[in-house]
Amino acid sequence: MPPKSTSARGRQAGNYTPPILAEPKGGPIPKNRPLAASPRTRRRPGPLESRRFNANQPRDPDGQWSDGLFSASGSDGMPTNILSSRVARGRATVSRLPGGGNPRLTAGDRHVELDRAEVEQFRDMAIDARYGDGPGDGVFRMTRRTPADGGVRTEVLVSLRPVPGRYVDEDGRPISSPEDTDGEAYFAEYDMVIDEDDRPFDENPSIRVGLADLDPQENRNGIYGALLRAAAAERVDGGAGPIDVYVPRNGRVGFRMKGDDGKPVEVEFGSKDIRRIHAAAEQVQDEPGTTTVETAAGPVEVTFTEHGSLMISPPSGGPWGIAASGGGVAALMDAFTSNATAAGIFN
Repeated sequence: MPPKSTSARGRQAGNYTPPILAEPKGGPIPKNRPLAASPRTRRRPGPLESRRFNANQPRDPDGQWSDGLFSASGSDGMPTNILSSRVARGRATVSRLPGGGNPRLTAGDRHVELDRAEVEQFRDMAIDARYGDGPGDGVFRMTRRTPADGGVRTEVLVSLRPVPGRYVDEDGRPISSPEDTDGEAYFAEYDMVIDEDDRPFDENPSIRVGLADLDPQENRNGIYGALLRAAAAERVDGGAGPIDVYVPRNGRVGFRMKGDDGKPVEVEFGSKDIRRIHAAAEQVQDEPGTTTVETAAGPVEVTFTEHGSLMISPPSGGPWGIAASGGGVAALMDAFTSNATAAGIFN
């Protein structure tokens, strides 16, 4: 018995063919100052914390480093991935590569990269799949049409098939039957295939995911939330070295840069401090000088010089520092804003 709906649905079930959105481009960037770095133990970060880390290690949904390390670095000494998050109870990974790439969803040896419009199409498909009244074979498929050999090729990016017999109500509580609630009832579990090939659905490798794993309600702890965070993550060229801006978990923004020894160091801020630092960075660009921001972990200086350099660091230097100049200032601020938005700070 398919779940029931007590409200009108705004989209029809079936395949999705999203438009392609252009990726934002940053301008050329001149100079960055050297930054010091010092090791820290791996623990739950406070409101502001810098530390050494295995840069490519995936994070759990709460932003903490997961078990199961895998280490690799890019040619510039920064991690291969700007951000990597374990989702679906460790059965899949969402990551973002630098260089204008799109969020990558991986399960087993299969992966797909989804542009920003396709990330929203994934959510649309998950919303429709909750009710289970899909196409004839019961599988919801998200597709992409691309030119190929003088014609058009249709790729199946992600496929979802509801698992019968398990249901939840609109608050996520398990129920035995859709008739056991007066409100909405949804399928609780789904078989998900990434990059489905021409074989029947059951002959493709799949993983079992729950409705909360899909995250259609945008609680930001599932696949959809991880895709949003990965879409915002960006590597900015500050001049003398790259700066990563990313969302380690909802309500926080992280920055990663290279220290004096050439190894990556990162710092994270909570929502209140992000608002204060962002506001100070905008203020000093209008009135060059230095503003000191009080954060939960101590003061942070935000400076904009007459030569057009933006610097954010502890007053006495310290283990971390963020710097950009010329076109890099606008690129850094754009990445700062988009990641704070993805973290739910500017919403």
